Amino acid sequence: MEAAAIASAASIELRRYDFPRPNEMWELDDEPIFSMSLPRPGGVHGTVRYEAGAAPAQKVGEMMLRPANVRMHSVGEGGVLSILRCRFQNDAFAAVTRLADWDPERLKKCAALQSAPLSDAAKRLRREIVNPGFGGALAIDSYVNLILVEIGRAFRSRKMNPRVKGGLAPWQLARIDERLRVADGAWPSVAELAAECRVSRSHLSRAFAESHGATLADHAAALRVARAK
Repeated sequence: MEAAAIASAASIELRRYDFPRPNEMWELDDEPIFSMSLPRPGGVHGTVRYEAGAAPAQKVGEMMLRPANVRMHSVGEGGVLSILRCRFQNDAFAAVTRLADWDPERLKKCAALQSAPLSDAAKRLRREIVNPGFGGALAIDSYVNLILVEIGRAFRSRKMNPRVKGGLAPWQLARIDERLRVADGAWPSVAELAAECRVSRSHLSRAFAESHGATLADHAAALRVARAK
């Protein structure tokens, strides 16, 4: 442990790890955790896979977010690494970020958060807990809240949520395919799929055709044929 602090919304730790080479871990926490790896020669290399929503493995970045109650499998090269970790209280995280639905598209972004303001806030927090100054407790609280705000903003930016104009978001298309793929017996109705995607039935049919280039009925029929074969 290199440094630690307690804020009103989170507990913060700066730890130096010496991971086995190579390194593989399964992790599950009941509170969301934001982490930032400090630079090291050669950089950080590895992948993570979040279990919820069957999200594929993603390359890790300098900053990561592990949502609460989402199992994560990580594979890395190991070695010595210093990591800043913020473990947020569930209520505080939800109140500020307004993030709750961890669909595959969002989980893909969790592995490598890209946000200059978020990186800057995390670096300021690290400096404050290592060398606390006047008003340190207030500064730490402020940086933690700023990190929460920037996490919420990152997931709302256009770059983090690509969408075909007039169509469905990638996570909605993935959710439809997953429901159709695992259907056993009766296939989900258009109403059920619309509810999964949080849109109306009419919007789902129109937007799916625009995004996919085929109607939902034709797409489902093609999947039926593929499964029969």
